[in-house]
Order: sequence, then C-alpha cells, then structure tokens
Amino acid sequence: MSITFSAGRNTPETLEVNVSNRNGFVILSELLDMGPSPEPWGDLDPTSMLAKLATAECRVFGIVRPTTDNNGERVELTTEGVSVVKTCRVIDFGITAEQVERYITRLRALAGWALENGEEVSYD
Repeated sequence: MSITFSAGRNTPETLEVNVSNRNGFVILSELLDMGPSPEPWGDLDPTSMLAKLATAECRVFGIVRPTTDNNGERVELTTEGVSVVKTCRVIDFGITAEQVERYITRLRALAGWALENGEEVSYD
C-alpha cells in the first residue's frame, strides 16, 4: 500500500511523490501538521502546504524513527516472571533524517508547481 501526492492530471511524473502508507502518515501528521489520524486521501492548499513545509525543517530530528526488529519474539510479563514468546517477525524500517529532508524538498517542488498552475495537491 502507498500514498501518492500529486497536483491534478497534468502533474509532471517527476513531481509526484509516492511513499509507503506509514511514511505517508508521517508526512501528513508530522510534516504537514494534520494531527495524529489524518484521512488517507484528500486535497491540500499549496500555499498552506508551503507554509507548513517551511517550518518542517525545524522538526526533522523529532520525526526520525529507528529501524526496529522484534526477531519473531515478544517479551511476556506475568505474575510468574518474564518470558520470551515466539511470534511473527515484525520489522519496522523507520524513517531517516535524509528521507524526511528528501520528502520536504520533493513536496515543496510539487506544491510550488501546483500553486503556479492553479491546482490543489491531492493525496490518496
């Protein structure tokens, strides 16, 4: 699953931003300050988007998440003590500062194009 940011049918392919659902929600909720549970589709005003992205660089390191891997185990705490239980393996690849900065740069270019061409930025 992924989220694509574009600005109308005539958006140059090089300006579209396609990211995983998880990183899309990071962009929406943290870079664009849309709250903890933004809708997974919608339209954004490019002027407002550019304003939010202008302050996003100050928050890059607060958005960075490390890669985590549970190695197919989880810790279970009971009244008898602590034990390790086998479970499905979950790897969360996190998000790096470089990725966040790249998203800011690419979204600025997209919003700038949308503003110049009278389009809103849509995502779905």
